[in-house]
Amino acid sequence: MHMRIQLVGTAFRGLCFVFRESSPSLLIASIVIPKPRMPLRITKRTRAGAILALVLLLIIGLASYSLRDEDYPSGTLPLNATPQFDVGEEFCYKTDSYLLSNVEAIYEWREEVFTVNRTMQIDEREYYEIVYDLIIHVWESDAIPETVINITHLLYIDVENGTCVGKTVDPSRYSNEDGLATDIGFFAYWMLGLEEGLRWQMIDEASSKVHRIDVLGMDEVDEVQCFKVRVKEILHGRVNRVRQFWIAADKRIVIKEETDFPSGETVYRDAASCP
Repeated sequence: MHMRIQLVGTAFRGLCFVFRESSPSLLIASIVIPKPRMPLRITKRTRAGAILALVLLLIIGLASYSLRDEDYPSGTLPLNATPQFDVGEEFCYKTDSYLLSNVEAIYEWREEVFTVNRTMQIDEREYYEIVYDLIIHVWESDAIPETVINITHLLYIDVENGTCVGKTVDPSRYSNEDGLATDIGFFAYWMLGLEEGLRWQMIDEASSKVHRIDVLGMDEVDEVQCFKVRVKEILHGRVNRVRQFWIAADKRIVIKEETDFPSGETVYRDAASCP
C-alpha cells in the first residue's frame, strides 16, 4: 500500500511538471507531494498502476482548464436581434426584501420603472432615451421610520446595435456605459447576441469588472419564452456576485433575476405591473 501511494506521488509530480507552465495550482501540488524515500521496484502491477494514475490525473488536469479565460472570448459579439422599444413604453420591476446588514438587521427592497421617453441624435446616431427611476426602501425596525431613496438616471440605447452611452463616468460628454447597463439589469447590448450555448465575457474598463456570460438554455416565465443566462461578475480576480437572468427571447429584456452573493444571500427580482 505504501509503495502504491509513493507511485501515485511520483506520477502526480511528473504530470505537474508537464502542466506547471500554465497551472500554478498543479505546480504547488507537485511541491507538496513528497518524494519516495526508497527506490521503487518496477513490476507489471506497478507499471499498470502508474499508467492508470497518469490517465486519471490527466483527466483531472484537463478538467481544471475548462473555465480558463480563453474559454470566454471577449471580442466582437455577433448580434442576431435589434432593440425592440416603443416611445411611451414602461417596464417595472420589484425586488423582494433582503437582508442588507447582518450586524444591524437592516432590510432593503426596491421598485424600478424604465420609461422609453423619446428618440434622439447623439454623434449622428439615433438612440432611445430611457428614464430609469429607482426607489430604494430601507427598513431597520418599527421604531425607526422607513428610509426611502429616489434615484433617476438616463440611459441612451442605440436603436440599431443596443450599445449604451451616458454621462455617468464623465458628465461633460457621452461615454460607453454597457457595464452600467449590465449592472442595472434591464437591457444591455450583449442580450442581442444570445443563443443557446453562448459563452462570452464583457470587460468593463470603467469599473474593472469582468462579466462572464453563459447561456444555460431556454425556459418559460409567465408564458414568455426566455433565455436563461448566468452572469458571473468578477472584480479584481474575485467573484463579486453570480446573477441568473431570464431574458425574453423577443424583446431581449430581463423578465426575472436571481442574484447570489458570497455571503449566501439570494436576492429575487421580477417584472411587475406598472402603476
